[in-house]
Amino acid sequence: MQGPTDTCYIWSTPSSPRMSGGGVTWIDDSPRAGGSYATDFWAQAIDSLDDTAKALLTTWLINQRTQGDPYPRIKGFGLPSQVERLKPLQIGERANRLLTLLAERSGTIGQQVSIALPDDESVNPSQDATIDEVPESVCNLWRAMAWSESTTIGEVIFLVDYLVENGWMKRNGLKQPDSVSVTVEGFAHIEESRVNAGRSQAFVAMWFNDETDDAFDNGIQPAIEQAGYTPMRIDRKEDVNKIDDEIFAEIRNSRFLVADFTQGESGARGGVYWEDGFASGLGLEVIRTCRKDCMDKVAFDIRQYYHIGWETPEELRDALKQRILARVGEGPGVPAS
Repeated sequence: MQGPTDTCYIWSTPSSPRMSGGGVTWIDDSPRAGGSYATDFWAQAIDSLDDTAKALLTTWLINQRTQGDPYPRIKGFGLPSQVERLKPLQIGERANRLLTLLAERSGTIGQQVSIALPDDESVNPSQDATIDEVPESVCNLWRAMAWSESTTIGEVIFLVDYLVENGWMKRNGLKQPDSVSVTVEGFAHIEESRVNAGRSQAFVAMWFNDETDDAFDNGIQPAIEQAGYTPMRIDRKEDVNKIDDEIFAEIRNSRFLVADFTQGESGARGGVYWEDGFASGLGLEVIRTCRKDCMDKVAFDIRQYYHIGWETPEELRDALKQRILARVGEGPGVPAS
């Protein structure tokens, strides 16, 4: 019989437990929540959340993991109000996230992914089932629901049909469990959907100060260059005209943005927050960093996202390079081996 940590606290579906201690429980994997997470509240704390709110919370967890936090932590205090601030995904974004998930799970072009796509909502196994007893096709359905912010199986089927109609996915056979495969056109669509996919520049937003120059020169700049991209720090650009117009143009011309939220005694660097928001609005990948002694000073709306915490430029360089490669991929400046 499974213990209390064998069940997802959000969806009450089977999960893989890790451990509990100090008022925190780590869930190693909950397919319905899209992966792993940590929580410091009892299951009753989510009783006030309906399925739509749970789906928003699940999207938040997935976003945190994709930004590098393997165990994003759900804090029980103020949970309902925090969820209310989350915005639902648009239909097109939900379809693209589902396509991306299935492409990642397929591994290679043409490989089929087993997924339960029944005509009703009867695929949830007993609460007494362990995660090992749940068929992989059901786990994949749960993952699909998580990544596409769906609350019903019907929504997943609708999105799958939409992807099939556009030629980005094939649905193979009608017998259960069903299987799907991402087409060549589907993989191409994923790549084309990435903003500025062909660009080689990385814009750097940070505090321009002697205190952070070492972090840039020996941390951020070499990390970006070793990943195959060219860093753009606006105060080091020659022939800068109107600064705001230059920043607009250079962010638009970038593949991604690195935002370091380290600050001094004079307070937060408003430009970094603005540039982060502008890049996010464009759909660019934003990789956030902060010196560890300044982490608790980062504004709440930004602090909820994963940040690379660093103490030395070398630590920043190594962690940032790995994050760029994981989130963006190698740039054109990486020499062929």
